[in-house]
Amino acid sequence: MGWKEAKDPQGRVYYYNDEGQTTWEKPEELFTAFEKRLLSHGWKSALTEDGKVYYYKPSTGETTWEAPIKDEVVTEEEQKLQQQQQEQEQNDTQDSGEVVASHEFTGTLDDGDGKYSNNSKLLVARKASSKEEAEKAFLQMLADYQVDSTWSFDRIISEIGSKDARYWMVDDDPLWKQAMFDKFLSNRSESELINEHKHLERFEQAFVEMLSKLPTIHYYSRWPTIKRQIMNEPIYKHSVVAEKQKRRTFLRYIAQLQQEHQEQNNKVRNEALKELTQYFVSISDDIEPVNVPWSKFATKYLWGSPRFDSNKNFKSLTKGDVFQKYTTFVEEKMTDLKARIEEHRRLNYRSDRKARDAFKELLNELSPPIKYSTTWKDVYPLLKDDSRFTAMLGRNGSSALDLFLDKVEESELVMRAKSSVANQVLISNNLDLETSSMEEISTALKQSVHLNDLSSEDITSLINRLKESHYRKKQEARRRELEPQLATREAKIFEDKLINIFSTKDLTLGPTSSWDDVLNQIKDDPSYQVLSPDLGKLIFENLANKGITSRKRHLEAPKSITDLDY
Repeated sequence: MGWKEAKDPQGRVYYYNDEGQTTWEKPEELFTAFEKRLLSHGWKSALTEDGKVYYYKPSTGETTWEAPIKDEVVTEEEQKLQQQQQEQEQNDTQDSGEVVASHEFTGTLDDGDGKYSNNSKLLVARKASSKEEAEKAFLQMLADYQVDSTWSFDRIISEIGSKDARYWMVDDDPLWKQAMFDKFLSNRSESELINEHKHLERFEQAFVEMLSKLPTIHYYSRWPTIKRQIMNEPIYKHSVVAEKQKRRTFLRYIAQLQQEHQEQNNKVRNEALKELTQYFVSISDDIEPVNVPWSKFATKYLWGSPRFDSNKNFKSLTKGDVFQKYTTFVEEKMTDLKARIEEHRRLNYRSDRKARDAFKELLNELSPPIKYSTTWKDVYPLLKDDSRFTAMLGRNGSSALDLFLDKVEESELVMRAKSSVANQVLISNNLDLETSSMEEISTALKQSVHLNDLSSEDITSLINRLKESHYRKKQEARRRELEPQLATREAKIFEDKLINIFSTKDLTLGPTSSWDDVLNQIKDDPSYQVLSPDLGKLIFENLANKGITSRKRHLEAPKSITDLDY
């Protein structure tokens, strides 16, 4: 096909033919005998940057400094060809000052996938440069743009490749450019590393920007997982920042994602809670926490209810959220109800008070007036048709009966006080309740300035109170005197006798039982005759107060006086 060799303006060797095809790869048509022999074994030769020959095997990636076919017989001609090839390739890499204009190259240089290709036309009519100079220029370009480990290779392409011709000095080899980028980062000076280390904030910003572009990172991502995905990113691979700092930056970024996620959830949840409140308001008439248990309410109006389930926002709420909102709503409803009741009570307080005051006036107007001995049945006929009484019905606070009893209690307290004064009057006048006549006592009481406002009926009631009190005190004193005798054998025999009488006759012995009725049956009984009358009566009263009934007690009473053991 007539392949020929030429160089581009940068001094790089390429090949073309008469049909206008170009390639960076040396066609086999131009191979030397030694190169053909290498190829037959799957090997090719190449030069390092300093012009030293090495051999590589594309199929396996193996490389070696020694010729892989050295164990075979190599002719003298092949050795000469090999030596001439090495010398020619070395001269090609060192030749940078001559102008090569033997061919116009108008093709497109591509690395194979088209990702990093230069689609501009190149004229082979300019000074060529060696690969060493291309490297120096490329590294200088990176330095001029202050590239550091926070840069990505894509950023270099977009920000530098579009405006700096030095980027295209090696046009067909994006891997070489990537290698130059890594070399530049690896060979930074100590001052550059220190300076970069000081700019931790810039690193964090770039690191977060890199993380934000990862489609696989989420608020729940873990550092070991993401670390494996960014191992070859320049900012991770070449940054002098410590591993712990990278991890902390990652965790802060994840914390931010978690916060954003939580804020979004809270936003939806808060909106759901507002809508739930509105939902409860719409069914508030059916909310009766006292009569309807929570389980029945939830089954009817919440989970499983078409209206509740149709709201998608409610799905963001837990059962605890719904129950808490329900209890809050019920508490607010109860509070509002209490407030309205209190307001109603406050508004009715004045009318209630007026009604009570009017009823008190009615009680004061009654004739005869209410006294300590007056009963409700005595006054009810006088009150039932009065509007001041009917106005009290259903009122809050004290009822009509309460106010009546208060009035009776006031009168009773007055009489108790008068009784104390009357007792002092009797003592002052040396009058005895047992020996003095009713007239003498009444006269003495009426003469007292503290009692002259009492009516004759009140004076009589007062004297009866004094006599009843005197009798109770006397009986109590007599009881205390006789109590030691209650423990005697005679007293126990009489007590059993009384119990036996009531048991055999199916009678009931209680506070209303009469001693006189019992006395007629036992007055001739030896068990009674050996006792004093007062002691026998006291034993009877004790049994009556205990409420001895007709229960059977199988006691064998003495049959005759001779059975008693004195």
